[in-house]
Amino acid sequence: MKNKRARGIVSACLITGLFCLAVFGTHMQNEKKGIEEMENVLVSNMLYGYVDALDVYASNLQVLAFEKESPAYIYRLHEALGLMKAGSDSLSRETYGDVLADGLSQSIRDLTRQLSGFTYRFAGKYPKQSTEMDSSLLEIAKQIRQASGSIDNALKHSSAEPWIRNPANEGEWMLYKGYILDDLSEDAVALEINRLIEENEIIMQKLEWE
Repeated sequence: MKNKRARGIVSACLITGLFCLAVFGTHMQNEKKGIEEMENVLVSNMLYGYVDALDVYASNLQVLAFEKESPAYIYRLHEALGLMKAGSDSLSRETYGDVLADGLSQSIRDLTRQLSGFTYRFAGKYPKQSTEMDSSLLEIAKQIRQASGSIDNALKHSSAEPWIRNPANEGEWMLYKGYILDDLSEDAVALEINRLIEENEIIMQKLEWE
């Protein structure tokens, strides 16, 4: 009788333990999923900031083809480039490797590197650049604005709310800029950035810096 009761107690304890493990496992899976969703939103917002800085860069580059007196726009060009560099660095961190495709992350780094080299070379010439260089500035600005618009269209989700519950902590709110990251949109963005790099390279190779 005592043995039966002891076995019953042991069985009950084992069942309780297995139930607790199952509950704990489900909790951990939900927590992991929430963290992954939160990270996806963070990366989406970073990419939004990068595209916005890219558009600002193009706007100031366009003005610099005409403005030769005020240094404000060359400063703003560098500010936009700084934001792009910060965004590129953030998007390249290993933490976000599972959210952002490696190909897209590399394309962003390549574009940032290309525009960084161009910006510093151009700053050494401004405001004494030739009219031919001014025409090239306008063409590069045009290509960048076209690309940033295409990227924005590929990623933007019009029905997105500006503030959402933090998936990792329902008691908090977080800003969501509305970019949707998936394989299809990321491939489209990578293709557009690579196209822009190639177009820029063709224009830049024709520039006479001396």
